[in-house]
Amino acid sequence: AEATTHASALHMHVMRVQGYTITNGTRSTAIGDLQLGGKQSPPVATTSAAMTLNLDSNSAVGTYDPADPNGSSSYSTSMTVHDSLGAEHQATVHFTKTPAGDWEWHATVDGSDVGGTAGTPVEIANGTLTFDTNGNLANQQTIASSASFTGATPNQVIAFDFTGTTQNSGSSTISATNIDGRSAGSLTDVKINPDGTIEGIYDNGETIQIAQLALADFANNEGLERQGDSLYAATKTSGQALID
Repeated sequence: AEATTHASALHMHVMRVQGYTITNGTRSTAIGDLQLGGKQSPPVATTSAAMTLNLDSNSAVGTYDPADPNGSSSYSTSMTVHDSLGAEHQATVHFTKTPAGDWEWHATVDGSDVGGTAGTPVEIANGTLTFDTNGNLANQQTIASSASFTGATPNQVIAFDFTGTTQNSGSSTISATNIDGRSAGSLTDVKINPDGTIEGIYDNGETIQIAQLALADFANNEGLERQGDSLYAATKTSGQALID
């Protein structure tokens, strides 16, 4: 009986934090209990993949073979891209020097990622890079870009950008990447700002506004009735709560 009474007393003192939910930057018009547990930040598909490289000007001229991209390219590098479901895929970009002196590039993923055969490379984008006599990038062109990852939005276009890439004598190497897209994130922490907005901090590195605390004012604050534990109740003297 003592345990039951104690549990009931605890239940009566449970407080609910109320406010307005924020979805995609828009605050709701109705106040309600703020349920923050279990919230996720949505996944975002990769749409841009920028990388800066040096491609060795002394590389031998070759002929790209789509059946053997690693064996027929002068240099290859890999990156992680995300589909519309947030699933990760390893994309490899292959660079091959052509008889004309420019470079062609081909981006591939494993066939199992796009409904094909595992272990077989499938091309998702390709183009060309042209350099001037000082080794600076003079022109870059994307000929095709389309990836239909299994179960995700089809024909995903990834804009490959090689701005800043050079063709100098020396080893082919990558110096910088900037690839967007992310997986879904789970809420790990919250931050409350001075204006009462609550930002959710997620394990995928995203920070998103998810709610705003509500404040109540009264026509006569002195008319509020003390309830103990720093709690007050509205009365006829205080007037009804004016909430925002």
